[in-house]
Order: sequence, then C-alpha cells, then structure tokens
Amino acid sequence: MVWQHDSIRAKGFDINYINPFIFFRPVEFSMGSADNAFMGFNISAKINSHHSIYAQLLIDDLNVKLLKSKPGYYGNKFAGQFGYKATEPFKVKNLFFLTEINAATPYTYQHRSRITNYAHYNMELAHPLGANFLEHVVILQYQYKRFHVMGKNTYAETGRDTGNVNFGSDVFKSYYSPYLLTGNKFLQGNRTRIIQPQLILSYIVNPSYSLRAFFSVAARMYSDINQSNRSMFISFGIKTDIGNFYSDF
Repeated sequence: MVWQHDSIRAKGFDINYINPFIFFRPVEFSMGSADNAFMGFNISAKINSHHSIYAQLLIDDLNVKLLKSKPGYYGNKFAGQFGYKATEPFKVKNLFFLTEINAATPYTYQHRSRITNYAHYNMELAHPLGANFLEHVVILQYQYKRFHVMGKNTYAETGRDTGNVNFGSDVFKSYYSPYLLTGNKFLQGNRTRIIQPQLILSYIVNPSYSLRAFFSVAARMYSDINQSNRSMFISFGIKTDIGNFYSDF
C-alpha cells in the first residue's frame, strides 16, 4: 500500500490496511480511496536438495472485463519473475548456477502522481529499469579452495519513453497520460537493448569474515534506434562480505 502524505495533505496510516482479507481492497477502492495498492503472489518449489524453481507475480489495477474486450488497456498492469537455481549441478562440488527472467508491462508501478507511485527518494523500488521491460539474468560461480570465480550476464530489452510521450517505462510519470488508452504493446516506445557481462576473480584471504582480494572486468553495451555505445569497467581491491541470510524469492 502506498498513500499520499506530504506537508499539505497529511494522512495517517489507515487501520484497514492490516485487514487480513486481502480482497477487502476492491471494496475500499469502490468507496473512493485514492491510495495505491498492489497484490502479489510468491511460489517456490524444491525439485530436490540441489535444484529449485521460484516465481513471483504482481497484479495492479486488474480489470478482467477490459482485459478480454480491450487488449492493451493501460490500466491492466502486471509484473513477474521466474527463476531456476542449482547448487552443485552435474555433481560438481562448490558450483552454483542461477537463471531468471523478469518482466513488467507498460505503466506498472506508475500512479496518479509521483507521490503515490512505487518509488522512494526518486528511485524505483521494484527494478532499476522501471517498467515495460524484459530481462534475463544468468549467474555461474565456482569455488576451489580459496579461489572464487563468478560470471554474470544480464540481457534486457525495454521500451523507453521519447520526449513527453508516456510509453510506460518511467514510473515517475502519471498513468493518466498514457500513449494509448487501449492497444498498448509490451516493449512499445524506443526499443532499447542493454547487455552487461561481468567476470569476477577473487582470493579469500581470511575465511572467518570473508576478507578477499578481487579483480573484476565488466562491459555494458547499450543500443536503441538513435545510438549505440559500449563501455568497459575494470576494478580491483580488497573487501569483506557480511553474511546475507534472507531470501525473497
């Protein structure tokens, strides 16, 4: 739930937001609530002790009637994720593999104004690409004694806004000014492709607090209908990793 709160329109927390019946929200909406709400579902399944799959689905402002009668209606917004991960695939010890697909339709995370959109401190909360994108991530890492190597590649396509035309990628624009009321298409707008491969080599100096020396090389290839450019980043140093034990998939 996102509600509008600033120095002019101060609004406190609505006690109804802790109602355990999640389908109470459509009733509240019919009563004229101006707040922004999302509904999401998570699922994960273990294939066995080394392989698992996971998925997420987000629904915003679903109108089933218009979903069928008027395809591409700007108010029907979805986002999703599907992934697979494996520890020690092919029975190779200390090998880890992950691949996942992330996507969001146009106008997802937008709202009437930037005060109630799904963002904070002028940054997107869900994904740095905003919305109207398709992304594929692959991660492969292997550790041999104290040596560690990780390869990662991200491939993304997105439909960027052009000028003042709201194609649905910028979450800070109002969804009251869509490109089309109906007939919107996934990845519409300035079709942009972003490819980011990265290779990291490291040596664990002290395993007790994961102190390691590392060397990283990464590239970024960006292209759209107007331009194409490539960048390369090289970094090295010493760092320590604090354990991260949460899982949000």
